[in-house]
Amino acid sequence: MPSNDLPGLSPVAIEYLRYHDELEAAREAFADERGKLLDALGGRLRAAAVEHGLRVEGTLRDDKAGEFEVSLGGKYVTRRAAGGKKRTAGLSVHVGAFAGHTGAQTTLWFHLRLSGSRRRDLAIDELAKRLGPDVEVLAEGAWLHFRTSTHAATALDLGALEDATTRLPELFAIADDWLAQRWT
Repeated sequence: MPSNDLPGLSPVAIEYLRYHDELEAAREAFADERGKLLDALGGRLRAAAVEHGLRVEGTLRDDKAGEFEVSLGGKYVTRRAAGGKKRTAGLSVHVGAFAGHTGAQTTLWFHLRLSGSRRRDLAIDELAKRLGPDVEVLAEGAWLHFRTSTHAATALDLGALEDATTRLPELFAIADDWLAQRWT
């Protein structure tokens, strides 16, 4: 009989333990397949950026976050560098969970601390509407993201995700011009 000071296992933990091997095998299969999908989408994203005339400064697949990002040198980055601030911007495709959504999504991002007055000065909400009717603004700390598409995990349409991914450079060019023109 266990002593009273041993912690117990919850029903959820017991179920996990019962299916531990199967769950871990499924996790490994998912990580492998997601990595291949991110590499393929990331390659298309990079190629679309180059075709759109954007300067690719780097790429990164982050398996822990479940994303592939393409860093770009654009007008906003150049404008901030002229003022002595090193900033980055780019495009990302996410497969997993990011910013309250589980499934897949595409984002534009800028290294930009967004206060309430800065949001008004840069007309961020107006820019989001210009990028598309379903574009969502996600501002956290020093990062501004525009979530340009979401794809539910229960009905993941890879064709729609690929289309959204290859459209990102066009949307980035609009946002980059907008921010560079309005930055003071």
